[in-house]
Amino acid sequence: MVVGMSSRTGRRSRDETAGLIREAAVVLLERDGLRGFSNSVRLDDVLNVLLEDQGIRLTHGSIYGRIWVDQRDFQLDVVATTVGRYNGCDVAAALVAAASPAADEVAREDVEAMFGAAVEAARGSRMWNLWLGAHAAVVSTPGREDDERLAGALAQAHDQVVSSLAGALATVTGHSHGTDPGEAAQILLTQLVGVSITRDASGAAAVLADVLLPR
Repeated sequence: MVVGMSSRTGRRSRDETAGLIREAAVVLLERDGLRGFSNSVRLDDVLNVLLEDQGIRLTHGSIYGRIWVDQRDFQLDVVATTVGRYNGCDVAAALVAAASPAADEVAREDVEAMFGAAVEAARGSRMWNLWLGAHAAVVSTPGREDDERLAGALAQAHDQVVSSLAGALATVTGHSHGTDPGEAAQILLTQLVGVSITRDASGAAAVLADVLLPR
């Protein structure tokens, strides 16, 4: 297949080619995860996938300097694109699934069960861990201009995750306790991130229960 073909001009535009490469790279990153930027998805791997799966042949010369400056620029773009799409629905769904459908009121043990399910979902979520890994990369290199894209994507993902968790909490509590779901979701997220980093869940569920079930 001739790369860059389109119905109007016979060639893909720069943006169309970039989108083709980016989408293939996102699939690889979601599959393999983030192992540090230097070891994250490489352009050579993406080009091989495009050639093997779609018969599309591209060269470095047609990409570097035209679409991305270098390998790091490409990797930052791919990671930012991937992270910016994460919305935490996998963790939120696990929380809702763990709720007791027969209970009229949410009890403390219900909150503990839901939090435990959310923790397990987060631990098993490649995207959740990719999001945290990208955040760690930004925190470890503050002020770097080339990380602005990633910082923006992380902020976008944060808002999307909070929104998903807020929706889940509103579903299981029905606003019955007068706690703002957005505030509770932010506290839930803080606890989940803490457990993901420290692997210590002691007391974390109790913090959430105190918010949802004020005494």
